[in-house]
Amino acid sequence: MRKPWSSSIFLTAAALLTGCGDKPPAAAEPEGDRWLLTAIGTAAMPTDGAAWLRFDDDNQLVGSTGCNSFNAAYRRNASSLYVSALALTRKACPEPQAATEQHFVAALEAAVSVTIDGERMTIESEAPNGQLAFNRSGASR
Repeated sequence: MRKPWSSSIFLTAAALLTGCGDKPPAAAEPEGDRWLLTAIGTAAMPTDGAAWLRFDDDNQLVGSTGCNSFNAAYRRNASSLYVSALALTRKACPEPQAATEQHFVAALEAAVSVTIDGERMTIESEAPNGQLAFNRSGASR
């Protein structure tokens, strides 16, 4: 004989497993979202969102160093990443933005891989500071 409460337990468990979260799971691809720079190497960046980048679907990388805008071509295969030389606007940047821009550009142009873990993205680079860390800001198309 079947117990009447077993069906309600099953339905409750099924509802919990399907979830009712507010946010869909984060995409494992970098394309389409704006990524805010949070660190270069071990140096934390300001949280004002001034330095950011976005991978477009047409293999174009666009963004801002916090002082100048940039764009470049990129190629990605699984986790490997190649970024061409960046085309930058030429506004004079005060310190410490000038140093941040120099390290950010050097690291992007020497990028070798990209990994995404939820809302965080890391670009590994052969540049001296080695790593760029970002937080996902959301779609910006």
